[in-house]
Amino acid sequence: MNKNQLKSEILEYIKAHAGTSFVEIEHVFEENNFDYKGDGAYTSGQHPNVVFWIGWNQEAFDVIAELKKDGRIEMDICEPIVYMVDGKGLDLPIVRSKNIKTDHWLPVTFTISKKEKEHV
Repeated sequence: MNKNQLKSEILEYIKAHAGTSFVEIEHVFEENNFDYKGDGAYTSGQHPNVVFWIGWNQEAFDVIAELKKDGRIEMDICEPIVYMVDGKGLDLPIVRSKNIKTDHWLPVTFTISKKEKEHV
């Protein structure tokens, strides 16, 4: 499966499941036999100690980053319970303020962007 097909699969999943977590995207990767595992981290461009997710390879993170950059999906902060329900989270302290000096997890989910909804 090429990258564009995979992006389409993820986009369709997010359209059907608003508030999609990284864990759910891992399931989409697995269903499509995409090797996503690695030692990379998806972090905030504004604050390097804010970690959104870890454990993927660069190609997997690029798929999500490109969907975001193209304005097709949006990332929103969520409660950690979303990840508890999905059965997986990060073993890092959760971001509670802007003044952090070490890596902290900021749980997020994905939704379809307003721009993308208008094309449907």
